[in-house]
Amino acid sequence: TDTELNVSLNSGYYIFGMVTDTSGAPIPEVGIEVVDAATEDWVAGGGTNGQGEYRVTVPPGTYNVYFWPWQTRYIAKQVNNVVVNADYYLDITLQAGSLVDGTVTNEDSTPLERVGVIAFEVGTWNVVAGTSTDEDGYYAFGLLPGTYDIFFDPFWNYSDYLSYTASNITVPPDTTIDVVLQRGSSISGRVSDPEDNPVENAHVEAVDTLHNNWVAEDWTDEDGDYSLTVLPGTYHIQVWPPSDSLLPTTIRYISVPPDTVLDIQLRRPQLRSVTGILTDFNSIPMDSVRLDILNVMTHEWFGDTTATDITGTYNIQLMDGPYSIIFRTGKWYAQGFPDQAALPSIVEISSDTTIDFILHPGQTLIGTVTDTSGNPVENAHLEFLEPDYNRWISSASTDINGDYSALLVPASYFVHVAPPQFSDLFAQESDISFTGSETYDFTLETIPTHDVGNVVFSWAAGRYGLCWDNGGQGFQYPPGQPNNHLVHSYLLIAMNDFQISEEPHFQPVSVPPYLLTTPGIISDQDGYTLFNDGQQGPVGVTVTQYSYAYANAPDNDYVILRLVIANNDPFPKDIVIGMYFDWDVGDDFGDDVGNYDATHNLGYIYSSDTPNGVHVGTAVLSPSGVSSYRAYDRYSEGYLDWNDKYITLTEGFQQISTGPGDIRYYIATGPFTLAPAGEDSVEVAFAILAGDSLTDLQANTEAAQSKYNTIVSVDKDVLPGAVPKVFSLSQNYPNPFNPKTTIQFGLPKASHVRLAIYNLLGQTVTTLVDAKKAAGFYAIQWDGTDKNGSQVASGVYICRIEAERFVSSKKLLLLR
Repeated sequence: TDTELNVSLNSGYYIFGMVTDTSGAPIPEVGIEVVDAATEDWVAGGGTNGQGEYRVTVPPGTYNVYFWPWQTRYIAKQVNNVVVNADYYLDITLQAGSLVDGTVTNEDSTPLERVGVIAFEVGTWNVVAGTSTDEDGYYAFGLLPGTYDIFFDPFWNYSDYLSYTASNITVPPDTTIDVVLQRGSSISGRVSDPEDNPVENAHVEAVDTLHNNWVAEDWTDEDGDYSLTVLPGTYHIQVWPPSDSLLPTTIRYISVPPDTVLDIQLRRPQLRSVTGILTDFNSIPMDSVRLDILNVMTHEWFGDTTATDITGTYNIQLMDGPYSIIFRTGKWYAQGFPDQAALPSIVEISSDTTIDFILHPGQTLIGTVTDTSGNPVENAHLEFLEPDYNRWISSASTDINGDYSALLVPASYFVHVAPPQFSDLFAQESDISFTGSETYDFTLETIPTHDVGNVVFSWAAGRYGLCWDNGGQGFQYPPGQPNNHLVHSYLLIAMNDFQISEEPHFQPVSVPPYLLTTPGIISDQDGYTLFNDGQQGPVGVTVTQYSYAYANAPDNDYVILRLVIANNDPFPKDIVIGMYFDWDVGDDFGDDVGNYDATHNLGYIYSSDTPNGVHVGTAVLSPSGVSSYRAYDRYSEGYLDWNDKYITLTEGFQQISTGPGDIRYYIATGPFTLAPAGEDSVEVAFAILAGDSLTDLQANTEAAQSKYNTIVSVDKDVLPGAVPKVFSLSQNYPNPFNPKTTIQFGLPKASHVRLAIYNLLGQTVTTLVDAKKAAGFYAIQWDGTDKNGSQVASGVYICRIEAERFVSSKKLLLLR
């Protein structure tokens, strides 16, 4: 209906003035934001006109006034505690800084408008500049000299794109950062209470099922709605309510794509009585059986909470929620081995419940553990785990014939087979399904180990040392000494705090997976492997790893790792590259001390019991040097999650000396901009070394640096590896490919080689090799171009090799 609306406007005061540069020239299009000085609540806003003038109206009060230049190199400015009780004249002079600009596009090169771009000062995480992209995807702002993280937030306008952080950007000079945002998949829905009312401010998280790491989060709005954008994968969705009046919950194994709508109803907490009778398969009550209970949402463990009585009855009190229950028999505690077993039963408790359980006698699973030559592996240790929660069920060890037997209930298991300590065999992990009649044999592959010098060093694809239950001989100095110095080490390649490729992701893709040659082509013992972080790896890289060991002084106390890292995606990435080391020196690993030598780019550890004795460490040999280093004590600081690891890899020298304790360290180099796939790669190199003292360790570092400087000048087409016995041409990798692929071939003797690419009409597209080559394995890359350097069309091509009388060909599929 017609309505009369009377409004009374309170009179206010102006904050007004001009914004100019240091020469007095007016600056147009400067955003003005006025916030309450006490609460930081927004009060008023505006901007400068073409003459640099501005005017905003506010009530009496005390304010902070922000000046945000738009798409220029001028630096944002803040004026605090402006007391307004009359019109307030405020002229501002903005200083020009280093220009940070660029464009933001999607994978199709379409500009993305209104993407928020925010600069954080590294170390303090203060916001120092902010803007958004224009219709051309362009952004720009000015920064004072310093180091910054630049955060690109698409959610203002594009909820289906993933955010991106360009890390450790140092200015000056002027810097251009062009960003390609990836489109993700959506998991969205509504969170409600038991009465179907919306739950506001519930914290919803997506957790990576592979590593149990957080990858995305949101808070529900007033309608209970949330939305998460994630990379393709499988996730657990965890909901943490805003108060204790509702129970947290987890929806497990949500796979995307496609986009998924997931409505979640929370429950209220209530203590429930859970009772029942436990019998064997003959219905005989089982007395004194204890219950091992885990809340699979909160991970609260109740331990051995109760035992069944003489009638087999148990009675426990549990809050609502999902629980995993394992029953342990009295004989298991007496002998350390169960004569009867039950897998965890996942039960959802939502009311007073009676649950009867029947424990069946375990059935015997038998098998044999051998190496790749068929030799039995004695003293291998097998653990059988419940797959979803990785909980121990049973274990076994092999005898002199490599045979084992384990008592299990027929079910699915995750099996970890660990070789004897300090062996040259990889541990193996497998999923098995045991129905009661199968025999499972396991074959353990050989770990490549450098052993020609004064150190022994096992290595694999992005993993090093590999001792304890992973197999391998670690890093021994000198060989055969009783205390293995390296417990665990691995490579890390990080883009941001939830996109870190590390140990579990890396898998070899070369055939054979590992090459170890004695003598080598470059050193006395050359190692080689090619690996990536999987088709949906967190970063998307392929790594060519070379390693070099030497037999004679002064080069026999170290091993050099040379890593060449290439992008798998058609857009650039900012990365840092680091390594993690868990060293143990001396008889008591709790007495170690960690330190750093900036002159030699060297992190090292020694025992506080023998400060003038053996030192072990890692040096960065490549010109990029060390960008971050942190030594820490596992006793006092625990283990690091992905966010902690990313901070450790990117925030400089955080803790260079610590101990005594159980010391580990991270050492990193970078940052690097990784060019799109098919373009330039990034090379870094590390030395893993030992010495009889710090002085000796430093001398060995200098020797390793000198040796690396000679290595980088060697022809990089030839692969370290055994001289082949026959001519060979391997299938290219990857295949299909875009835009680059690697072709490997082997020569048993020096030969003239012609390696060429043909189309299906038999016409020569390009010739990759036409020269005499020494005996050895070679890796040649084809970038999908013809002899004139022009890109060829998608389709099938033929790679053909001619060497002596050997002729062979492979089909290559290029998909653009």
